Amino acid sequence: MEIVSERYNPLIGRKELVVRVTSSETPRRYALRQEVARLLSVDLGLVYVRKIRSLTGRHEVVAEVHVYDDPGRALRIEPEHIRLRNQPPGEKRGKGAGG
Repeated sequence: MEIVSERYNPLIGRKELVVRVTSSETPRRYALRQEVARLLSVDLGLVYVRKIRSLTGRHEVVAEVHVYDDPGRALRIEPEHIRLRNQPPGEKRGKGAGG
């Protein structure tokens, strides 16, 4: 994994990253989230993968990631669909999930 760009947004209190991953398959969003948290030595609850894009004809993926200073702020700013997509695999998703 390589951080292509990093920008700090002081108004919102987050780092806005673009990362590139070389892989033969598109990594799972949660695995990518864990890897970014480990790489930056931050709590997993501060990291949200916004978008993953595969580069056509290459074994590369580019992802947009937000890393917050405060988990409460992340919950207020990140849309619900992004928060749901960043949950661990197998966890219930939203109001329409079975149960």
